Amino acid sequence: MTYRVAFDLDDTLLSAINEFPYEAFPPPRGVQWLGFEPLRAATKQVFKNLKANRVETWIYTSSFRSEAYIRCLFWLYGIRLDGVVNGALHKKRVKNLRDKPSKFPLAFGIDLLVDNSEGVKIEGKRYGFDVLHIQPQDQLWHQLVENKVNEILR
Repeated sequence: MTYRVAFDLDDTLLSAINEFPYEAFPPPRGVQWLGFEPLRAATKQVFKNLKANRVETWIYTSSFRSEAYIRCLFWLYGIRLDGVVNGALHKKRVKNLRDKPSKFPLAFGIDLLVDNSEGVKIEGKRYGFDVLHIQPQDQLWHQLVENKVNEILR
């Protein structure tokens, strides 16, 4: 069985208002010129460690950034994503549900969602999916992720 971890983007791995330190940017020359957003510091290491443990890494965002943009952004940092769920795909997948949560990782086989939103944390309890709630100010966020995954994989 494959274990899947998905990460939110806004205020979790990306921040428009510089809430946290970033990975060295631009990774290759000219990335910023192309309009890509910088990733939160330690993102590359977290994804590398998860891959080393055969954990699939996904993005699950309520934003309507295109899948191509998201995959390209991570590729520029040397990260290959196993899956991407954006707002459009989420909306399509939950359209027949009576209640429509803002995120529903169970519909995509995602085992753990890493997200900054208190509302998503509450929805996780309500709808039965696992959320690791991290804040933009959590400087050791990467250790929280790795500890949680290690705890589950044991």
